[in-house]
Amino acid sequence: MGSSNSYFQIPNSTGIPPVYSLDGSAAPTPFDSANLNETQRELTYYGVVAYQDKPTGYLDYQVALFSRYTQTNFFPDLEGDLIFNGVASYVYESSWQTGVQADGAYRLTDVHTLRAGFNYSIENAINDSTSYVFPGTPGAQTPGQGAFPIVADSGKVAYLYGIYVQDEWKPTQVLTINFGVRADLMNAYVDAGQISPRIGMVYEFSPQTSMHAGYARYFTPPPTELITQKNVNAFANTTNAPEVFLNDPVQPERSNYFDIGVVSSPIRGYTIGVDGYYKKANELLDLGQFGTALVFSPFNYQYGRVYGVELTNTWRSGPWDAYLNLAWQQAQGKNINSAQFFFGANELQYISNHFIYLDHDQTWTGSAGVAYKWQKTTFTGDLLFGSGLRATGSDGIPNGDHVPGYATVNVAAFRPFYLGDKLGEFTGRLSIINLFNRSYQIRNGSGVGVLAAQYGQPLSVYATVSKAFK
Repeated sequence: MGSSNSYFQIPNSTGIPPVYSLDGSAAPTPFDSANLNETQRELTYYGVVAYQDKPTGYLDYQVALFSRYTQTNFFPDLEGDLIFNGVASYVYESSWQTGVQADGAYRLTDVHTLRAGFNYSIENAINDSTSYVFPGTPGAQTPGQGAFPIVADSGKVAYLYGIYVQDEWKPTQVLTINFGVRADLMNAYVDAGQISPRIGMVYEFSPQTSMHAGYARYFTPPPTELITQKNVNAFANTTNAPEVFLNDPVQPERSNYFDIGVVSSPIRGYTIGVDGYYKKANELLDLGQFGTALVFSPFNYQYGRVYGVELTNTWRSGPWDAYLNLAWQQAQGKNINSAQFFFGANELQYISNHFIYLDHDQTWTGSAGVAYKWQKTTFTGDLLFGSGLRATGSDGIPNGDHVPGYATVNVAAFRPFYLGDKLGEFTGRLSIINLFNRSYQIRNGSGVGVLAAQYGQPLSVYATVSKAFK
């Protein structure tokens, strides 16, 4: 079991000019944007209890019960948000999900192992908001009119069901084939289901080299707790009116996924692997932040495609360890066909006829690291590289540009300490994140479903002590 309780203030920007007037007068109400006080609270509680058993040499299984509660509260700066944005929203989201999952394996023969399992969960999701707005249109309030509230409360009890069966077949000593089928059903804001076949294989060319390949059909329900059944028409003729008054329901994603790769150890201590994948999706799910609250909302692209190649390298020799990873990928979607009110009319029109990059697409991602053990102390260093997430550039093409690339260096040292028979052994660790304090943007506030700029973690130092109990 575990829990967390987080409370934080939303960072402010300086020098933003006021736009609206609290009393509806011609001149905007003065307000220093550096003094905005938007806050958010997040709660999470969860618990899992599992029972494992192996009653015979041929059968083993596990049954797990789980429960999870999450809650998010966003508190606006009522006056400041109205002055700058024309809307100030109190947001409350909560989700209580409880369920059971069971998995088992039965060794039918020396070459066949049957596996099966099921899951069931029930979730009570609540999404309430009260938004204060001015009469008028975005950017222009009706003269002489003050703010008034619009209440948008929704909730849903969602059910998820899943069951699968598969066979692990070893026709030869060097070939393993897994094939099976899974069935899923959801009853939530939409009712949907799917039967999904899958097959995968591993072939060992030699003890040092193996190849894997597979295909799977996937069914991915949207996160129920993030969906709001907002009546967009209630915001007509207000400063928070959308350009598009469409709010088709968010659908589950259905995708076909292909993967193939090779792993080899050509020399002792060194392993290299390459893997390629391709995903073709209908109703591709994505998330966006569309308001000042750090709350994400799901939406669908009618068509989606994601593909890429990953290269991995690991090396170990005596006290030395090293690794190098490099990945290239493309993630694109076309035609947003749910929750359309979040987007502008021109943006929707362009995306309806063009594949665009998803906001979390990053063409190149890399990491490298080295570790050296000297007596009882291990020293590590790693390098992280990214070519930059997507952004909307000067040409106006949604997600047609990207923020600048970045590279950061992290170092650490750790060693065990023995503190006597009663206390036992502890491990102390000192870590320095972003050693050279490089400032870099993760997002610049532009792009599809991206409202605010975000920056990477600055120079940070952590000291930790841990203990393993046996």
